[in-house]
Amino acid sequence: MAASETVKDPATETPNFGRMTVDHLRYWSEICDRFNQWQHEYIIGRNPTSHELHEHRQGLKWLLRLTRLMHYVASDPEFPDQSVVQILETKIWQLEQAWKLLYRKLSRDEIEGAEKLLKTVFPDESGA
Repeated sequence: MAASETVKDPATETPNFGRMTVDHLRYWSEICDRFNQWQHEYIIGRNPTSHELHEHRQGLKWLLRLTRLMHYVASDPEFPDQSVVQILETKIWQLEQAWKLLYRKLSRDEIEGAEKLLKTVFPDESGA
C-alpha cells in the first residue's frame, strides 16, 4: 500500500441510513409474508379459539399500523428505493383483506343482498 493511501476506519464512516432503512423495510415485508402464511394456516384454515382470534386481531392491527407508518416513510420523494413503496402497498392491501375477511361486520344491506343471492342460487334450501 502506498503511503499516500488512507485506510478507512469503519467505526468513523458515516452509516448509510438510506440503505439501512431500505433493508429494514424489505425485511419487514418478509415479516408480513410470514404472518400471512401463519394466518392462512392457523386462523383461516382452522377453527381458532376466541383467544387465538383475539391474539390474531391484536397482531394484525399492529402490523397494519406499522406497515402504514413504514409506507409513509418510504413515500418520501427522497427515499432511496421507490420500489419499496409498491411492496408496502401490496402488504397493506393483503393485511386489509385479511381484516375484512375476519373482522369486518357486514351492513344490513350486505346481509340482505347475500341472503337474496343464496335464495336465488339455492332455492330448495330452507335456511335452517
